[in-house]
Amino acid sequence: MAPKAPMISATGNKPAASPTSGFSLIEVLLVIALIALAAGMIVSNVIGLADRDATLPVDQTLKAAIRSARLEAARNRQTTELSFNKELGRLEVHSGSGEPIHFPLGEDFSNNGRGEILFELIPPASGFDRSTDPYDPGIKTDRVRFAPDRSSQPFSVQIDYGIGSPERLAFDPFSSLVIKRP
Repeated sequence: MAPKAPMISATGNKPAASPTSGFSLIEVLLVIALIALAAGMIVSNVIGLADRDATLPVDQTLKAAIRSARLEAARNRQTTELSFNKELGRLEVHSGSGEPIHFPLGEDFSNNGRGEILFELIPPASGFDRSTDPYDPGIKTDRVRFAPDRSSQPFSVQIDYGIGSPERLAFDPFSSLVIKRP
């Protein structure tokens, strides 16, 4: 018998070359670099958010405190009060029981600082008289009360930063929205 001729791959008998398995060093380094880049972006954004929360503007902190007071009054079904604590430099929401909820304002609003927050109640109109301008000076008070139905007497807040003229904000009695100047 004659020796058989070796078969070529066209006949299917010759084993095909096996593909190389695994990743090259360049591919591994590229993936590690992309992961490091994404992690760096995430960390920098988280740090930025933490810094932003620590330095909220006073008017934004005030609005957050008002929203919190309204929510606590509705949740606990009792009157809640919002006040400014000059000694500690913060706004405080007092509900019937427990510790008040704190909203820090920073060094400028503490005993050593020049800033101050003053609450004023807006007097109601009598009879058919036009309602008073909410930006006119009102009746000074230490606390603003919020009822369980989330309402309050109309009030304004004067934010005195200790430099320049104070900022006055008048609030809607049923929301934390600021009433625009007439």
